[in-house]
Amino acid sequence: MCEQCCCAGAVDPTNPLRPPGVPESGAVSPAPLFHPSPKIHPGRVLMDDYLGPMGISIRRLADSIRIKRGRLESIIGGRSSITAELSMRLGRYFGEPKTYWQDLQCKHDMEMACCAWEEDVDLIRPRVRW
Repeated sequence: MCEQCCCAGAVDPTNPLRPPGVPESGAVSPAPLFHPSPKIHPGRVLMDDYLGPMGISIRRLADSIRIKRGRLESIIGGRSSITAELSMRLGRYFGEPKTYWQDLQCKHDMEMACCAWEEDVDLIRPRVRW
């Protein structure tokens, strides 16, 4: 775990899917959409929070949203990213905004970039605009 990231320490190590400040009982007021930690790849969110609990197979989802099973397996395995097109398909299928899945991917990508390059980027001297 990167200690320098903007979200360092925000994830409960015993349950990284539980948002900070949410007790184990989950007794909080309901939110319209669950926003997992950006450290978690959206493919894992798809598998752990949607397909698994709903009893939907990868093949069934791939057929339902009209994509190849291999593409979906690659996303679930964290080897591929969710594109705008796939975000629209998943949003339509699960009844969420079409940007929901791409937003998760963008936040994940930024978190990973912060872990990898933040120190180097901080060495760049900002250009004064005027």
